[in-house]
Amino acid sequence: MQAVPMLSPDAFLRGLRGGLRIFVAGCTGEPLALLDAAASRSEALAGTGFVQVPIADVNRSDLSLLAPLEALFMTPELRVGLAAGRVRYRPLHYSESAAFLSRAAGCDMAWFRCSAPRQGRVSLALAHDFVPSVAVAGAALVGVVDPDLPYVADGFEIEVSTWWSQTMAWRNCAMLILTSAPSA
Repeated sequence: MQAVPMLSPDAFLRGLRGGLRIFVAGCTGEPLALLDAAASRSEALAGTGFVQVPIADVNRSDLSLLAPLEALFMTPELRVGLAAGRVRYRPLHYSESAAFLSRAAGCDMAWFRCSAPRQGRVSLALAHDFVPSVAVAGAALVGVVDPDLPYVADGFEIEVSTWWSQTMAWRNCAMLILTSAPSA
């Protein structure tokens, strides 16, 4: 199996081209290390838009401060962005969200947290609800490896070698898996 490079979020963002529609996992899959790095590299997100299914009291970031956001759920943190026109609210029932993301959302890329690789695979752990939908639709997958995230063997898994070859073939995407520091 080909070794998969591990880049820092900052290194990934330096190679990111703008103009993408990026699904950002919500709930416990939100890739905070990547979003924190993006906050200081706004040029990397030029022309980019985000799509998210944020969960109130869990996802406390206002992604619309980084790029325009289409939110399938609403949180208190997004109110200011909604009033300012940076947030487009698409009220969908939870059960309709997966279908929208797999067909109509048109995401080029997905950012999410995942476990460290084990036997050539990574797990989405407890935040597996919508990443599979954008993956089925052909989005390039960008996982932030979190060594503290449990590997859930009977959950959604991604084979790293397949993921890597598909990601490299996708529009010169320079990255597959990002590293984040383990929690203290």
